[in-house]
Amino acid sequence: MEPSVMLMLPRTPLPVFPLTRRLLVLSLVAGALIGLSVLGFYVLLQLCTHLLLEASGVEVPKAAGEVELVPHFFHHSSPQPWLLVLMPAIGGLVSGLLVYRICPEAEGHGTDAAIIAYHTQQGLIRTRVPVVKAVASALVIGSGGSAGPEGPCAQIGSGVASIIARVARMRPREREILLACGMAAGIGAIFKTPLGGAVFGAEVLYVRDYEVEVLIPSIIATVTAYIVFALFTGFGHIFSKPAVYTFSYWELPFATLLGALCGLLARGFVLLFYRIREFFSDLYFVPRELRPMLGGLVVGILALIAPQCLGDGKGWVQLALNGKLPLHTLLLACIAKIIATCCTLGSGGSGGIFAPLVVIGGFFGASFGLVLHMLVPQLVPNPWIYVILGIGCMLSGAMKIPLAAAIMVAEMTETYHILPAAFLASTVAFLTSGVESVNEGQPLNRGLSPLHLRDHIISALYLIRVEEILRPEVPKVLDTETLAEVERKMLKARRLHMPVVNRRGRIVGIVTIYDLLRVPPVEWSRTRVKDVIRLSGRALPCAKKGDSLLVALALMTKNRLHVIPVIDPKTRELIGEISYDDIVKAIYYKALGS
Repeated sequence: MEPSVMLMLPRTPLPVFPLTRRLLVLSLVAGALIGLSVLGFYVLLQLCTHLLLEASGVEVPKAAGEVELVPHFFHHSSPQPWLLVLMPAIGGLVSGLLVYRICPEAEGHGTDAAIIAYHTQQGLIRTRVPVVKAVASALVIGSGGSAGPEGPCAQIGSGVASIIARVARMRPREREILLACGMAAGIGAIFKTPLGGAVFGAEVLYVRDYEVEVLIPSIIATVTAYIVFALFTGFGHIFSKPAVYTFSYWELPFATLLGALCGLLARGFVLLFYRIREFFSDLYFVPRELRPMLGGLVVGILALIAPQCLGDGKGWVQLALNGKLPLHTLLLACIAKIIATCCTLGSGGSGGIFAPLVVIGGFFGASFGLVLHMLVPQLVPNPWIYVILGIGCMLSGAMKIPLAAAIMVAEMTETYHILPAAFLASTVAFLTSGVESVNEGQPLNRGLSPLHLRDHIISALYLIRVEEILRPEVPKVLDTETLAEVERKMLKARRLHMPVVNRRGRIVGIVTIYDLLRVPPVEWSRTRVKDVIRLSGRALPCAKKGDSLLVALALMTKNRLHVIPVIDPKTRELIGEISYDDIVKAIYYKALGS
C-alpha cells in the first residue's frame, strides 16, 4: 500500500492481545536466562579488551559502575602507535570472516536486526545468531572498534527469547511479544536501567508509535535480567555523578536549546551513517568480509589523534561528567567518535550503536555546558549536568525513543531530579530530528508494520457498514424472463451472474452463467429464469444494509461470488449491490479517510 494511504490505518481500533499467564511466566524465565547470557557477553568483552586493545598500550578508562571481572594481561607504560592503528583492523577482519561466512544477520548493530525480526519474521531468529553476534561484537569492540555492547545484548536477548518461544511452542503473536521483551531485557541489563529498558522495548519498535502490548511483559523480563546481571556486577549505576550536582529551573531554556541542537546533530549523524554505509557497499572489488577491516583501519588512524573514539567509550563519558576533559578535547573527540562509529558499523562491523550515541551526546552536551558556563557562569554554575541531558537528547533523536531516553539517563546517572529537564530536552530533540532513524527496520507507526496490517484490515472491515458503500444501480432480471433474455442482459452488462426479482421488486434468487449452461441453448427461448436458479430461498447470499463488510466478504467467499445483492431486511426489496472491488476501495479510501 502507498504510505500516504497506510498512514491513516491507525484510525481503526486494533484487537488487543491478551496477556496470558504462560506469556508472563515465560517473560520471567527469559529474563533470567538473558541476564546470564548478558553476563557471559560482558565477561567475553572484557577478555577481548584486555587481550587486544590493551595490548597496544592504550589505557581504557572505565565508568564508575563497570566492574572488572577479568584480570588485566598487559601493563604498557606508553601506547604502541603501530598496534593502535592495526588492532581495530584486525578485529574487524576476524569479525567479518566470522559473520559473513556463518551468520550474516549478525552484521551491523543488533537492535535493528531484532526490530526487523519482530515486524517481518514472526519473532523467529536462528539459534546461531546470539552466539555469533556475541563473539563478533566482542572482537570488534575489544579491538577498539567504535561500537557498543547494548546492540549485541539486544540481539542476544531477542535470540534467547526466540529460542524459548520455539521450545514452548508459543503462538506467533506471543513469540513476537517475547522477542521484544528479550530485546528490552538485554538493554536493561547491560546498562542497569530496568525501567528505561522496559519502556525502550515498547518504544523502539516504531518511529512515531508504541507497542503497548509489550510493556508489561517487558517490565517482568527486564527487571529479572537486571537483577540476575547485577548480582554479579553490583547494583550500582553505570555512571557516578559529582558530589555537587545542582540544576536550576532557570536553565530549562538552555535545556530546550540543547535538545534542538542535539536533534539536528542526530539527524546529521543518521544521514552520515547511511552515506558511509553506502560507500562501503559500493566497494564491489572488496569482499564483504574484508570491509569491516577497512572500517577498523580508519578507526585506528583516528585514534592516533583522538583515543576517545576507541571502544564503547563510556569511561570517557565518566571523565566528562567529572569535569576532567577540556573543551577542545571534547569537541575533537565528538567529531572523531561520529566518524569512527559510522566507519565501524557502516562497513559491516558487528556491535551496537547505543553506546556510541551515549558518548557523542555526552561529549556534545559537555561542550555545550562549558560554553554556557563561560558565557553566563551565574546561570550555569555546573556545566556537567548537560552531559546527562546531551546523552538523552542524542538517544532520543537518533533512535526515536524520547520517553525511554529520559528515563534511562536518569537511571544510568542516579539523577532523578533532572527528569523534567530530560523529558523536555529529549522531546525537543525527537521533534527536531525528523523521521530519520539509525534503526532502518523501524516502521513509522503500527499502520505501516506488516505485523499489524491484517489487524487493521479486519478492524476496517468490521467497522464499515454495507449501506455506506453499496451501489444502488443494479442490473437485474425478472423471474419470468427467458434464459435468452438473461443471456443478452449478461453480455450487455459483462457479468457472469445477476440478481433475480419478482414483479414487486423483491429478490428471489441469483442466476449465474452456470445455471444457463445446464440448459441446452435450443431451449433458452422457452425456459424461465425461476425454473433454473439454484441460489434462492435460504441459500440466497444477500447482504443486509446494516451488515459489516466482514459479513459481506464472508458471503462472497462462501458462495464464490464477486458481487452480491443488498436487500432491505424488512421488505426484502433489492436496494443495491456490493462487489469485491467496492470492499477494496472502501479499505483504501473510506476507512483510511482519503
